[in-house]
Amino acid sequence: MPDVVDRVAEHIAPALIYASRSLSQHLDHTSYSEKISTGLRALLQEHLLYWLEAISLLKQMGTASKVFASIHAWVQAHDADLAAFAKDAIRFVETFANPISHSVPHIYLSALPFAPTESLVSKTYLPQYPSAARFKVGKLDRWSAMLKTFEEHTNVVWAVTYSPTRKTMLKTFEEHTNVVWAVTYSPTRKSIASASEDRTIRVRDTETGEAVGAPFKGHTAAIRSIAYSPSGHHIVSGSDDGTVWMWESETGESVQSPLKHGGIVHCISYSPDGKHIVSGSSDGTICRWDAETGEPADTPIKGTYFAYSPDGSHIVSSSGRTLSIWDVKTGEAVGAPLEGHSDRVNCVVYSPDGTLIASCSSDHTIRLWDAETRQAVGVLEGHTGIVQSAAFSPDGARLISGSYDKTIRVWDVKAGKPAGAPLEGHSSGVYSVAYSPDGAHIVSGSGDGTVRVWDAEAVGFEAAGAALQGPSNTFLSMAYSHDGASIVSGGFEGRIQLWDGDTGQLRPLPTSGHRKGVNAVAFSPDGTRIVSGSDDCIIQVWDVLTGEAVGAPLEGHTDVVHSIAYSPDGSQIASSSFDGTVRTWDVKSGKALSEPFNHGGSNRVWGVAYAPDGMHVVSGGADRMLRIWNIKTGEQVRALSGHIDTVACVAYSPDGTRIVSGSCDNTVRLWDAESGEAIGSPLLGHNEMIESVAFSPDGKSIVSGSRDQTLRMWDAETRELLGGPVKVHSDWVMSVAYSPDGTRIASASWDDTIRIWDAAKMEVSADSDGSAEFSHDCKLENGWIVTASGQLLLWVPPWNRQGLLWPSNVALIGHSLTELDLADFVHGSDWVSCKADAKVVAAKP
Repeated sequence: MPDVVDRVAEHIAPALIYASRSLSQHLDHTSYSEKISTGLRALLQEHLLYWLEAISLLKQMGTASKVFASIHAWVQAHDADLAAFAKDAIRFVETFANPISHSVPHIYLSALPFAPTESLVSKTYLPQYPSAARFKVGKLDRWSAMLKTFEEHTNVVWAVTYSPTRKTMLKTFEEHTNVVWAVTYSPTRKSIASASEDRTIRVRDTETGEAVGAPFKGHTAAIRSIAYSPSGHHIVSGSDDGTVWMWESETGESVQSPLKHGGIVHCISYSPDGKHIVSGSSDGTICRWDAETGEPADTPIKGTYFAYSPDGSHIVSSSGRTLSIWDVKTGEAVGAPLEGHSDRVNCVVYSPDGTLIASCSSDHTIRLWDAETRQAVGVLEGHTGIVQSAAFSPDGARLISGSYDKTIRVWDVKAGKPAGAPLEGHSSGVYSVAYSPDGAHIVSGSGDGTVRVWDAEAVGFEAAGAALQGPSNTFLSMAYSHDGASIVSGGFEGRIQLWDGDTGQLRPLPTSGHRKGVNAVAFSPDGTRIVSGSDDCIIQVWDVLTGEAVGAPLEGHTDVVHSIAYSPDGSQIASSSFDGTVRTWDVKSGKALSEPFNHGGSNRVWGVAYAPDGMHVVSGGADRMLRIWNIKTGEQVRALSGHIDTVACVAYSPDGTRIVSGSCDNTVRLWDAESGEAIGSPLLGHNEMIESVAFSPDGKSIVSGSRDQTLRMWDAETRELLGGPVKVHSDWVMSVAYSPDGTRIASASWDDTIRIWDAAKMEVSADSDGSAEFSHDCKLENGWIVTASGQLLLWVPPWNRQGLLWPSNVALIGHSLTELDLADFVHGSDWVSCKADAKVVAAKP
């Protein structure tokens, strides 16, 4: 609406503008009265949505929750029902501030329909809007623990922090040109400093968000860590260039010559008294420097990550799998190292009172230690991936942890047990967690590019996000059985699971799985066996009915097994590995059939596939080549060149005449299997590496899946895109496959889901003008369902996104379903008709 500013000025009275901005301040200085309470009740229970319209148009959505919080505090002692409504209104506006501020109609189109069933706002207003979106399945009964999601980042979020006042949590800074590795508040609370992969430090005013001076420049590589001095006058930074710099916090001028480490500086801090700077490096040392002179204060101690005790008398450090406690005055270790972890320690933290130390590790556990006796006092187990970060609550009663398994877990420190269900909602690993100073909220930063705020008090109730079908899965691989009745999947956590190919329901398959991620799975042609290949370098055959291992593991590869395939007659298995080789195995004996086929040197081999005649295999690797091998002789038949980066995946056409390949150069290519010549030009469209390719059973179509989160269908003859790219997954598409009858396509993703698609619907090209309806060619972007014509159809809250059933989805695996009923849904220019009385008015002559 081009004249929206003028229309707002014309139709919204100055008194309403003033009231919208100042109501909370007036309430804070007004004694309770029934008359005012009656007016507030009318505002909330009769006019709330209209008031939100005005607030949105005035660009004042940030004030809404403050107003409701003031109302809640003002009436709490006098009117419990109105206080409850005000509290629910706070949740409503905090959850849906994004769509409401972006587009006023989505108060009615998105916020009301997606509010939980038990929400008082929803109960009061939704019945008045019969033509809003409805749920067939998947609507929450009550508010989740997730309070807010900040989605402005376009890359991994590695660090998060609360302001000391808790009034502000990271504003959006868009000036950095690469990953932001660290953020911190100044002791005065007036500034925030951020450090980035772009080699700069930027300082912003907390209130205005304006830059304070120019970027700090000097480092020659990514800056990993920063810290303010206790006085706030200086900032220190640690970088991949192996140096520590000290800066004037206001001018950005360097204070002294860089302090040097022999490796990446991962961790940096001031001592509590400000007299020393401490830095931890990948060179295996933690150094203390005199903050005035820059001279070493003592001999470096062993370690990489560290934390000061609250009183500044000790430092705890991690080195590999062990921890050590050091006396700051003497520089001596206090007792022997603390041992117990079976893999690298990634983070160490002291409890607020200094009595406990928590360490989190790549062994998937958090360990608790008595800081005085140095004895282990507990092991917190539950994560299924690397634990990257941890933080104590301000009172020390709880500990939170963030993991590569995409969850945040909250632990009762005294009991040594979970304090509730995991907080789920991130679609990638959780790299940073923090408590608010009052302990009421938890904030998390993730590889999915979002920062999320959680209600710490709601942890004991249902966790945010729809419940998964069993433990969280990050799918790395997937394959159909030859009758199409089953799908097998391999996960990042090492699990192998079996699913119904029609319904997506989990089937019993009690395998022990692998110790590490399962990159490849395949069914035997007769459907009685499954073979899997893993990061643990092992290949294992499994009985489909019992889940038992069949024979000993096939061992010989010395690095990650990345791809695997059965021969057409089921007598052989071919595997490719990052050790640079392709191996073939006899299924009955479990023995290697020949010497490995070598891609040359240390070039990783990513993909392998059998020719339909079973006489040849094709492989693709980091040498940018496809190589065809004769199984019987072990000789290379021909090499296919054309890709300009790693060949990540390969597949034969059903008749064996063509090969399709996907590459890290973001292209898909077709090849003549006999001549080795490229067929036409590359298939262009993906903007990140191709993880998986497959031919349809009739050889007429190709499907590709990419790290750009899309899958695309191509005509194998014309090499044209069929329909548009399908962007529904919220993370990398790791594996794609056609069902044996060609009617369905399955796509497995890092986002914890496998989606099964109707292939015929996906092949239909979008209308030339672009559809404005919910169809397979819609995209899911930052929670918005965007139609082919570019219209914002609906905003979907984070807990409903992963399980949202798309129109061309037949089934969804890995997450409980969200299915919408849009039969009576009105939107676009007709959105005003979603209200009951609007239809009556419209029907009158």
